[in-house]
Amino acid sequence: SCHEYTKFKSFNYSSMINNTIAFHFIPAIKNKEDTFEKKLRCFQDSKIINTIMEDSLKENNPIKFGMLLHVFADTFSHQGFSGLLSKTNDVKDVKTFLEKEDVANFKKEGSWFEKTLFELKNNDFSSKRMKIFGKIVNMVIVFCFKSFDGFLDRIMPAYGHGQVLTYPDIPYFKWGYEYDYTDDFSQNFKSSGEINNQERFKDCFIRIKEYLEDFLKRYPEHKDDQVNFTEFDSLYEILFSKGPLEEREKEWQRQLIALGLFDENSMDVLYDENRWMEEAFENYNEKKFSERKIEDVKLKNDFIKTRWYKYYLSVKWYKKIFFETCEKEGLLIQK
Repeated sequence: SCHEYTKFKSFNYSSMINNTIAFHFIPAIKNKEDTFEKKLRCFQDSKIINTIMEDSLKENNPIKFGMLLHVFADTFSHQGFSGLLSKTNDVKDVKTFLEKEDVANFKKEGSWFEKTLFELKNNDFSSKRMKIFGKIVNMVIVFCFKSFDGFLDRIMPAYGHGQVLTYPDIPYFKWGYEYDYTDDFSQNFKSSGEINNQERFKDCFIRIKEYLEDFLKRYPEHKDDQVNFTEFDSLYEILFSKGPLEEREKEWQRQLIALGLFDENSMDVLYDENRWMEEAFENYNEKKFSERKIEDVKLKNDFIKTRWYKYYLSVKWYKKIFFETCEKEGLLIQK
């Protein structure tokens, strides 16, 4: 359900519709009279994802339901962009509205490439590597491309939210951009205004809580009766905690244990992306299983009972219902 966006093999129509659009940029179809490209734009809590969420609640399948919660959450953070390489994602004048502390945290968190683009965009040459390197590159950008936007347009495809880097996914970020609002993309731009990720994330948190409560009401066997937690406001403080990703993850773990929601010795409080694969495959090897095509796979004896296999079945179900729901709502995506 997620591929490597930096690999050129991912830049194909099949990957975009079956992965990027289906799992990370759910079309909102805000206006049925819009062009195909604009119908694909993602917006929070849209009819397509809510229809699929409601359908998943009919079945007692926590793995399927949990997978969909991620898809649902992306409709909040990724809104305004689409999973297709198109002009709808071609933006300019990307800005951040950050305090010094937030800038420092982003520099610790972002990749080398992201940090470099961030510093070039903001004429920030304070770091050692940018004092000489940055000024030279900046002069080249101005000479060859006239502006940073012109430079970014050449090196960053209009795919997903690539041109605004990872700004939509950072909970404490405040940012904005300008986008072409015309149907024929005639270079008439409008400001997005200041986007406050805290507001988006809080709205998403509230809606996910509602869905979880609905699921547990229907299938109470998944509820831990020994836990009587009501301090949900305290979770907002963790949600909006600042710092690099790894620090924020550790803060979640510390607080969830402190609040009595997890035992400190429980493996469930630690995220291990390989655990389900290790449970399902006898010869699991992270490097080998990271390839696009895997051969000579050996299944564990109880493979069909493993969580990975149930997740696989959930993905197959989701792709089918996703395209069917899009078509019912007036969006025919050619496969």
